[in-house]
Amino acid sequence: MAGKEATVFILDVNPSMRQATNDEGKTYHQMAHEALFQILHSKLIAGRKTDQVTLLLVGTEGTDNILAEPDQYRRITAYTFPEDESALMRMADLQLLRYVANETENGTGDGDVFEGIIIAIKTLQDHCRHLKYIKKIYLFTDGVSPLNSEGFEDVVNQVKEMDIAFTLVGYGFESPLNSTSGSSDPQRHIQDLEAFTESVSGFVFSGDEAHSLLTQLRSKSVKPVTVFRGNLTLGDVEQQPTKAVSISIHAYNKTSEMKLPSAKKWSSVAEGMSDMRGDPAFGTVGMEREYHAAEDDVMNNDGTTGTTGAGPSDHGEGDEGTVRRKGLQNSELVRAYRYGKTLVPFTAEDEEAMKLRTQKGMSILGFLPQSRVPRHYLMSNVLILTPEPGNHEAEYYFSSLMAALEEGKGEHKFAALVRYCRVDDANPKLGVVIPGEAGFGFWCQIPFSEDIRSYTFPNLSFLVESSAVQQHETIHPQAAPMSSTFQTFTTAPATISLSNTTGAGSTPSISTSSSGRKRKMDVRQKDADETIHAVDEFIDSMDLMTAVRSTDEDGNEVQKEAYDPMDVFNPGWQRLYQCIADRAVFPDKAGLPPMNPMIVQCMDLNPAVVEASRPAAQRFEAAFAVSKVEKVKKTAKNAWALNDNPQTTMTAEGLLGLNGDAGVEDVKSEEDEDVALDLRKITAERVTKVSSEKPVEDFLAMVGGEEDLVTEAVAQLSSLITTFVTTSYHTQFYEKALDCLRTLRKTCLTEDEVSTYNDWLRQFKSRILPERHDFWETVKKEALGLITAVEVEAIPRVGEKEGVSVEEAAEFLSGDKTPGPVVESDEIMDADDLLDEMD
Repeated sequence: MAGKEATVFILDVNPSMRQATNDEGKTYHQMAHEALFQILHSKLIAGRKTDQVTLLLVGTEGTDNILAEPDQYRRITAYTFPEDESALMRMADLQLLRYVANETENGTGDGDVFEGIIIAIKTLQDHCRHLKYIKKIYLFTDGVSPLNSEGFEDVVNQVKEMDIAFTLVGYGFESPLNSTSGSSDPQRHIQDLEAFTESVSGFVFSGDEAHSLLTQLRSKSVKPVTVFRGNLTLGDVEQQPTKAVSISIHAYNKTSEMKLPSAKKWSSVAEGMSDMRGDPAFGTVGMEREYHAAEDDVMNNDGTTGTTGAGPSDHGEGDEGTVRRKGLQNSELVRAYRYGKTLVPFTAEDEEAMKLRTQKGMSILGFLPQSRVPRHYLMSNVLILTPEPGNHEAEYYFSSLMAALEEGKGEHKFAALVRYCRVDDANPKLGVVIPGEAGFGFWCQIPFSEDIRSYTFPNLSFLVESSAVQQHETIHPQAAPMSSTFQTFTTAPATISLSNTTGAGSTPSISTSSSGRKRKMDVRQKDADETIHAVDEFIDSMDLMTAVRSTDEDGNEVQKEAYDPMDVFNPGWQRLYQCIADRAVFPDKAGLPPMNPMIVQCMDLNPAVVEASRPAAQRFEAAFAVSKVEKVKKTAKNAWALNDNPQTTMTAEGLLGLNGDAGVEDVKSEEDEDVALDLRKITAERVTKVSSEKPVEDFLAMVGGEEDLVTEAVAQLSSLITTFVTTSYHTQFYEKALDCLRTLRKTCLTEDEVSTYNDWLRQFKSRILPERHDFWETVKKEALGLITAVEVEAIPRVGEKEGVSVEEAAEFLSGDKTPGPVVESDEIMDADDLLDEMD
């Protein structure tokens, strides 16, 4: 692909373009603008700065072009770029796209499109000069307006001399280059345009053909760039220079994932600043990053110090009059690697010493048959290797190497095992080089031992093995051979006996081996030969190589491959740019455009393939007991343990698992929650300790169990809450601590542990303030303070009726002073004693 491209679009806006319409009711004027929009949209997606464009409107009321004279080149207007009004051509931008989307202007004059071609040639000549450009001209017209073909041959010669690619999109034309002769002026104009296009070896498309081609999905064109330039060596070049071979090569990406573009940060505040929209930096957001040690000292205004790990994370002066220490400089930062639960820091000197000392290049380690490279070993992107352009010696050696690999040995083609380092001191990669067409080679990375994932699967060959083999052969687990690294026999296959004792046409009976049990996976309904044949037939019916049927130019039916990677586009990428273009051109429109049907086709099954495979699929289904597995909601284990709820009944189908549930036919009622709670109480595992992993669940299990563990559970959970808050890095464990606190307060209110909760909360407040002031603010917001006497009286339970007054509870929450020491009774232990007891 050439580095620079210049394109001139000539758009006929004469009144005749708005008079005729197509079958859908669109005028030629609208169709031409839609086609031009698609071309500009593609150029904006590519985003190549060296791709320059301009637009000429023929038939405008005014005149503005580089060849304008009082009596020539009238009613032709060149597009003016807002950012540079003197520029002849520029990179396509959003302003031009919006201008075309709004259908430019409705011309009122009779502009001459042939004069537009001459202006386009002059524009390319002045802009490109003698630089190397790919030059193109597109003309969109209906050929009805007057056309002065004077100087026809001179214009043709100039187009050929400048090597300009000319494309004519004709609206209302007959089939390209096949127009019948006529006497009307419009017909002669069309013939002249078609003759001109043919003379310059250009292309003619009808409006419908252009619309069909331009509305198809397209991928972003990528300029080929070398990812590696170096030597491919065979042997030790340094130790044995006379025997070793060194070939100068270039490597390019053959396949590489086209990643979706990342979204940039945008300031919504900028939308209200209309006076700054012309600024190139309008709406953009900058980011600054600052590092602080987790335990940086914070200097308070009164001269005392705290830690950043316990306080708010705002910079500058905090709510409590604290001033944060200055952030760490880059020179104060080093890299640290995790070793178990420990971070091991490495200095810059350590990092340098740790590097592998490798040399840039590709080295052949040996050769092996291509059949010895498993398909699942091929990973990462594929590189295409070529000899250095213009280096005849490299071309000779490289083509000889590829020819030797292609010829191989006997029936085996060979591949080269190659070690690859892209730059000096880079981590090496292993790959195989396989010969391609035209003497090129393909390099594909293969895994190291650490990259291979080994899994063990049960052998399912018993589903298709013949009965004769199974009746006389048993494979024991300890003697089963390894079919591959990724598949092992974990159980001995059952021996299946197929017999047809009920007469012709009956279904063969399937009996299990000496174990007397049929395998769960054994759902075969036919014998082995019929089963294998049904599977083969089903696969053949879905052959993609001949799935798409169409007709060629002569009307003959042809078959082509379905889902060819060259024809299958990334639906996520296509949808993203469809929405970006719509939002960019119409920013005030509500909603986004509907999904393009062609995008959906990339994700759906091919209807032709589905229809062709339907009979084979039915025979395949008949060979196995295939049924759809409905996804069901998980139910509580031991669902057989029913309670006294009369609306909860057990079904036989449920016990056998025939209807997919756990055997309980549950009718919704107001008592459902209590029923589930009773079931959990009966079937739950005995819990005696509140864990930090799931503290709320463990606490409720201890409180709701048959044993009286309420007091112990309250003590353990309160201790965990204190631990969560005091050891949290900033707000890391705050949410978990709040969940626990809500549950603890609710339970203490209903389980006669009001005094225990109130006493602990006083200690808790004195323990966490002032360092954890932000957590206490959340406690205040959620009103998780002391339990009041009013709350206690509202609970219809027999037991202690203690609680503080409403005034005292409010003062406790809002008071800034840390509460004084609380006299503890013998029954109340402090947090440290509770932790010791838990241990």
